[in-house]
Order: sequence, then structure tokens, then C-alpha cells
Amino acid sequence: MTTIDRQKFARAIKRYREEKDLTQKELAGELMTTTTTVARWELGMSVPKQDRVIQEIKALGINW
Repeated sequence: MTTIDRQKFARAIKRYREEKDLTQKELAGELMTTTTTVARWELGMSVPKQDRVIQEIKALGINW
């Protein structure tokens, strides 16, 4: 994933999380991961594996 793609992904995660009125901690709980991991995704410091992305989509109620 390029840096630009990573940044777009990071912004999208944060935007959808905020639209659902979820904290990073709440989203982390739904995804069975840590708040630090969610923060790193939102900062573009790391990207979840493909199976995690599917979990995120479901947790955030994104239609795809």
C-alpha cells in the first residue's frame, strides 16, 4: 500500500468511526484489538490485514 493509500485509509477509518459515535476504545473492543492499534491505523502508521478490514467494515456498518 502506498503512503497516499495508507493516508486515505486512515482518514476513512477515523471518519466512519466518528460518524458512528464510537471512541477508539469502543471500536477496539468490537474488533478485539487494542486502542493503540486503532490509533495507529487512524494515523496511517500501520494498516490492518485484509481479514481485519472486513471486520472493520462490519463494525462500522459500511456498505460495500
